[in-house]
Amino acid sequence: MLCARGQAAPSFMYDPDRLRAPLIRTGERGEGKFKEVTWTEALDYTAEKLRAIGQAFGPETVAVFGHTSGDFWFADYFAQAWGTPNAAKPSSSLCTSPREEAAKLTYGLPVGGHEPVDWAGPTAGAPATPSCKPSTSSTPSAVERGCGSTSFA
Repeated sequence: MLCARGQAAPSFMYDPDRLRAPLIRTGERGEGKFKEVTWTEALDYTAEKLRAIGQAFGPETVAVFGHTSGDFWFADYFAQAWGTPNAAKPSSSLCTSPREEAAKLTYGLPVGGHEPVDWAGPTAGAPATPSCKPSTSSTPSAVERGCGSTSFA
């Protein structure tokens, strides 16, 4: 079970118009004028703008939004280091929690962790059981537990 963003990932990956490098706006907002820059230039530009906002209006004017457990460093640590109390992970109610409930209802077990890339699931036709649960562990140990190997390539 994937959220809408997860389902659309292949179209993002192969879209001929997807961004392949950082861009900085050179024209007015809405003009569509940008220049391609290096990651170092983009990060320096972002830091400069962020610092100016913090100095002019205070650190609490910045809100930080993360996406589930993969962004804990950003939503938790960066927000604390910056000094803003305005940090949240709203995707939990939009993506993670529904995914966990759907997996529990469908397979009898939650996915757990953060989007395992290679899910060792039940062998074809066999229901999930406590001895064969979704796992991020290595395939050999999953197979030893009676699981099959599934690849989502």
